[in-house]
Amino acid sequence: INALKDQKYGVCAAAATALGEIQDPRAVEPLKETLKETLESSFKNEHIVGATAEALGKIKSPSAFALLTQALKHFDIDVREVAAEALGKINNPKAVGPLVESLDSIYWRQKGAAKKALGEIKDLRAVEPLLQTLKDQDERVRRGAFEALGALKDPQAVEPLLQALNNKDEKVREVAVWALGELGDPRAIELLLKALEDQDGGICQEAALALGKLKDLRAVEPLFRAL
Repeated sequence: INALKDQKYGVCAAAATALGEIQDPRAVEPLKETLKETLESSFKNEHIVGATAEALGKIKSPSAFALLTQALKHFDIDVREVAAEALGKINNPKAVGPLVESLDSIYWRQKGAAKKALGEIKDLRAVEPLLQTLKDQDERVRRGAFEALGALKDPQAVEPLLQALNNKDEKVREVAVWALGELGDPRAIELLLKALEDQDGGICQEAALALGKLKDLRAVEPLFRAL
């Protein structure tokens, strides 16, 4: 903890990283103090901000919400990504608003981290903004949205996910199959049975797992054939 005060930013950042790994709640206040001082400084060292934000996320400190929200607007994209991930880990519903705003970022990594965090918080206010990001031009962004929607388990996501099974990108189809399994909606049965015959092995595997979660008897014979 004393090393957080070190004048060398590398030492300070390394100390924050170590405290995050230890996950001792006694480190929360010193980490918050370091993060606050760095964010208020003229330099706003990205190494210190990133390390302290990540550590507070690992310790899962709800009281770090305000500071992590500030870090979400840092000039460095790596810091913004770490801050979004940390907000997901502390699981504070107040983070939904700032994370939804991050969905409008021009950087796909920040968008992706925000989607993952919204999926972890599991607040249904995130569903509509996530559905809107399914129109994004970047396949990576759409995949992240499908993952978050699967984690949120809202029925509104079923139709977009079913449509995604026809996507040309194998990774998008694979994530959509997984998400449909998480949602457990019987409307997905027929298309999941079709996905069981996909040429991509990862999609076939996810389809089998999804069908198992749905527990529909129509899947028994096709699953036997897939053995």
